[in-house]
This record gives sequence, structure tokens and C-alpha cells, in this order.
Amino acid sequence: MGFNQIKKLAEKFAVWLADIHTFKTKKSDKFLFKKLNQKIEKIIMGRTVEFIKPNIKSLAPLIKKNLMVLIKKTEKIEKGNKNCLIHGDFQPANFIKKNNSFYLTDFDTMEIGSPLRDVGRFLFQLNYFLKEAGKFSSQQINELEELFIIKYFNRQPTLDLNNSRIDLNVYKAQMIQYIILGKMWGEKIPVAKKIKQLLNQQSKLLNL
Repeated sequence: MGFNQIKKLAEKFAVWLADIHTFKTKKSDKFLFKKLNQKIEKIIMGRTVEFIKPNIKSLAPLIKKNLMVLIKKTEKIEKGNKNCLIHGDFQPANFIKKNNSFYLTDFDTMEIGSPLRDVGRFLFQLNYFLKEAGKFSSQQINELEELFIIKYFNRQPTLDLNNSRIDLNVYKAQMIQYIILGKMWGEKIPVAKKIKQLLNQQSKLLNL
């Protein structure tokens, strides 16, 4: 898929996400207000240290420090932000292509929460996968991110872009935590160098 095609998709996905976030829900839909994602995530992230393998023991202090700050900042955003209907796991892996059309899947994480959670996590995943693929330059990837952000916020006039960037970084840092966890769970011998790079990136996003 070429760069121009991905640009069009980024704009389309931004519109889809904004439409989800502006969808009016009923207070009677109580299952949406239980914040199960936050509760589950707090448990999973809080147990990260249990999965530290011997070859990354030296990274334990940085993992613990980042995790503590991440949980506190996320809780603060969730309490202070204007909440709405969110997908909960809006990421490239949850889009499927069929007959030249794309479809969004995995709605079992849908709930009332911070809209910036969906935006920040999606942006980091998009950035991460495109860099891993090695097909596009950093400049092109940054262009895609800004295109998505502008398209989304233009459709979301109740949110201020300038005031949201710090919170977006926190949710990007949250997505990094899950990538780190994936490496720790999925590999018998996690690649310490790669995890350290992710931790350093996470530290910058958390302004540490």
C-alpha cells in the first residue's frame, strides 16, 4: 500500500473515531459506565514487575518508575477529562479489509471513557508498526500523525488540540507499556536492547 493510500485511510479512520466519540448514549446503558478497561489495565500494568526476566533485571528500576508515573497520570486524565463513548481498543490490528473496504472490529472493550485514550493509543500503534515495517520515512510517519490529529480534532470541536497533546502523550506511553508486556510475555528471552529503547521513549512521553 502506497503512502497516499495510507493518508486517505488515516483521514477515514480519524472521521470514524470522531463519529464514535460524538455518538449519544443512554444513561440506561449502565454496562458502558463500569470502566472495566481501566480496572483490568491497572491490574495488568501493576503486575508488570512479575514478568521481568533475568536478562532485563537491570531495567527493573526504570520499568517501575515509568509504570508508577504512568498509572498516576492516566488516573488523573480519566478523572478530569470530558468522557464519552470510546472504542477502547482502537488500533490498526482491529481493522479488517474485505472486498476493498475496511471494517472496524473488536467492540467488546467499548465503554464511557476519555476520547484521548483511543486517539493516543492508535497514533502510537500506527507510528510503531510503520517504523517496524521500514517502508516510510520518519517525516512521512509524522505527516500521517498530524493529518490524523487535525482531521479528528476538526470534527471534535469540543476538544482543544493544544491542551490535549500532553494527555495524548500519556496514552501513547500506555500503549508502549503493552508492547513491552507483549515482549516480556511472548519471548522466553526478551530483547533487552529493544525494551530499553521503548522505555526511554516512554520516559520522554511522560516528561521524565
